Amino acid sequence: MRRAVGPSDEEVRLRSQIEQSRRELGQTVEALAAKADIGRRIQTKVQAKVDQEAEALQARGDQIRQRVSQVGQRVRQLAPAQLPEAAGQAVRGLSEHPGVAVGTVLLLVGLAIGLAARRT
Repeated sequence: MRRAVGPSDEEVRLRSQIEQSRRELGQTVEALAAKADIGRRIQTKVQAKVDQEAEALQARGDQIRQRVSQVGQRVRQLAPAQLPEAAGQAVRGLSEHPGVAVGTVLLLVGLAIGLAARRT
């Protein structure tokens, strides 16, 4: 009667090496595919920059509104009766329409990024 013989140690070792090589190859292919997706990488970087600039503009807008309000209060204290009303109108105008300035800046940033992307 013959005894069932399993795979030899050498076969087991080779199969293990082959499986390891397959895993490594799969990881390499995934890494290359990610690097090859330049459009997505650029879009991700552009979106991050736009978000960063939007946050900076919002913070700067808040600072400007606060400073304008302070100046308006100071003018009211020091100026004749007509000037406080004019300063108040200027402050209200800025407070009511800050999006126009922010939108213009974002448009210009987007155009600059688009032009830079075309050159590369």
